[in-house]
Amino acid sequence: MIPKRDNYAIQAEDARLRFLTYDQTAMPAEKDESFLCLPFCGCDYRISRSDGHIFRRAENDWLPADSHGEVLTVFDYLCDVTPGRAPAGEFVSLPSLGGYIHGGLSIHSGALERSIDGDPDRFRRACRALGGTESTGGDICFDMHLFPDLPVRVQFWHSDEEFPPKLDIFWDRNSLLFLHYETLWYAAGVLRSRLKDAMKL
Repeated sequence: MIPKRDNYAIQAEDARLRFLTYDQTAMPAEKDESFLCLPFCGCDYRISRSDGHIFRRAENDWLPADSHGEVLTVFDYLCDVTPGRAPAGEFVSLPSLGGYIHGGLSIHSGALERSIDGDPDRFRRACRALGGTESTGGDICFDMHLFPDLPVRVQFWHSDEEFPPKLDIFWDRNSLLFLHYETLWYAAGVLRSRLKDAMKL
């Protein structure tokens, strides 16, 4: 019997192989002989130029960062570069960018939201640790950078008698010049993971 492969793993491997066919000298990242280097979700990443494997800096070490969301987001950003792309400086909701909202991928009120609700200062420290600057909107709001030239806005609303706590990510109006619509979902998942890491959840 042929072993069954995970569809996410197949997608990630396909993206890695596709990356290797592109001209790496044109990619928006710092380069040396072995790696492409760039910040992503407030953390330092590097990509092997020879095999496309991705690593994330954790203190003084480099850890494998080959999750489905990381791989597809990083390679989408690096490979499909729209000439002259630049942020608009205006934040909008994901649906307003015009794509199809996948019901199974919608942001919900989970453990991260409950943790922020219970300890908002911990969330503020996490956002600052990831390079965020406090802004206005919601009960807590931070402007952050997904990539150096792609800002996002994170807004949190506390729970009340009627509604659970809610965390939303708002996107620069020109985000689709940087990433495909579906990739924004993967990027949001990575950002949530980095926030959990920074909050030590």
